[in-house]
Amino acid sequence: MANYYVTRLECLTNYELLKFIDPKKIIKTTNSKLSYSLLDELVFESCNDAMHDDILRLSEKFPSEVFLARYYDCPDYEESITECYRYEAGEHEFIGYEPKYTFNDHDHIINILGEEVTHKLWKRIRRYLFRLDQTKESLLDGELHCDILEHHFDDCVTSSVTIHAECENFKLSVDKIRNSELIFHGYQRDSETEDWKEILPESTIQKNNDLPFLNEDKE
Repeated sequence: MANYYVTRLECLTNYELLKFIDPKKIIKTTNSKLSYSLLDELVFESCNDAMHDDILRLSEKFPSEVFLARYYDCPDYEESITECYRYEAGEHEFIGYEPKYTFNDHDHIINILGEEVTHKLWKRIRRYLFRLDQTKESLLDGELHCDILEHHFDDCVTSSVTIHAECENFKLSVDKIRNSELIFHGYQRDSETEDWKEILPESTIQKNNDLPFLNEDKE
C-alpha cells in the first residue's frame, strides 16, 4: 500500500446524514483533510494511513447507521484496486475489492441532467457494478481475480456490459469495457414522441452538422 490515500465515504442507511455533519469533525486521529463533497458523499485525502480509525469512531457515534468507505491507493496506475469496507456500530468488515474506474468526459451530460440527477442515476448503476466487480483474494493462490471482460485484439474479440438507469425524462447508460474503463452516455426523452435522444458534446453536434449527407433533408 502507498502512503497516500483517497477515501470516499457514504452512509448507506441515511443518504442525508453526511450532508449535516461537519467533515472536519469526522477527522480525529488520522492525518486527513476534506477534498470535496458530492451531495451525499464525502471525499478525503489522507497521508500515511487511511481513515479507518476515524470512520470507526463515526460509526460508534451513529450505531444505527451503516457506512461504506472506499479506499483508493495513490498514486494512480492502471491496475490499481479499491478496498471497500462496511462500518456499523464501531465494527468493520472488509467486503472486497473493486477496480479503480476510469471515465470518459461526460460534462455535457451533467450540463443537461444536472449534478444531482446524474449522481442519483450513477449511484444506481454503481450498485450493479459493485455486484459484478467486487472480489476478494482467492483462497487458493492469494491472487486478486476481478471479473475481467475479454478484450483480445488478436482474435478480434471485445466484450462489454451496459447498465441503464433512468429517472423521469433522463437516462444514464454506462458501458463497462475491460476491467475498469467506463463510457458514459446520457439521454433525454422527447415528451411528444417518448423517444430517447442521446446527449452529445457540442463538438460532435457541430461535426455532424458539417457533414453534407446528414443535412440533405434540411434543404
